[in-house]
Amino acid sequence: MSMGKFNFMNRGFTLIELIVSVAIMAIVTTLGVMTFLDFGAGRKLKNDSAVLVAKISELKIKAFAGHQIDGTLPKAFGLIAQKSSPNEYLVYADNDGNCQYGAGDVLIEKMALSKGIYFSYLSDIGRGLCFQTGKTVKNICLPSGSCGMSGNYNIYLSAPNNSSLYSLDIELSSGTVRVRKIF
Repeated sequence: MSMGKFNFMNRGFTLIELIVSVAIMAIVTTLGVMTFLDFGAGRKLKNDSAVLVAKISELKIKAFAGHQIDGTLPKAFGLIAQKSSPNEYLVYADNDGNCQYGAGDVLIEKMALSKGIYFSYLSDIGRGLCFQTGKTVKNICLPSGSCGMSGNYNIYLSAPNNSSLYSLDIELSSGTVRVRKIF
């Protein structure tokens, strides 16, 4: 065996082998980071859905129990997504019973979804609903003014770049909310 061949075999990686190795590592790292970021957005989306369901249940209980705000019994308790800011929603006491937040209504709480999570497919007068006080069944109204209907009403939440979409399916006759992951 010649000495020249022995030195050639122990030289290490060639430049091409090194470039290929670095490229493979970059691809694997990029996939890992993207998966991690999608997981974080999915967690935020799931958490925000749970908070929204809790707020809807709270409004239903307040309406059913005849909860008063500042000594006055409102005609309804509502929640509405803001069209001007697609990651904010208002929880309010609806004093005029029109299921729309406006003058004369009392803002209970202004809520924001997590950074990067927003309401999708907003239509009619902002996406929301309200529960009429003094009624035990069919007390749900929509921003259009329709009350006492049956069927489902959907509120959609999206993650960045529409990577995930959740639907809050609200049964209009009972107020039961089911969260569904669409994708």
